[in-house]
Amino acid sequence: MAKSTARPPARVSAPIRPANLNHHANQLNSNPGTSGTNPANAHVHGNRGGQLNPNRRPG
Repeated sequence: MAKSTARPPARVSAPIRPANLNHHANQLNSNPGTSGTNPANAHVHGNRGGQLNPNRRPG
């Protein structure tokens, strides 16, 4: 019989909380059609507008 090697126990991840699911949805949602902004979405896209603006290009 072949010798079997012991495997380490499988890692158990923490359960996903409803607040985390909501935050993930907020990151994807830019709130189109509303007068406000979505702070989570704005944080994800951070410097994107400055990088895309041709007036802000270096050099």
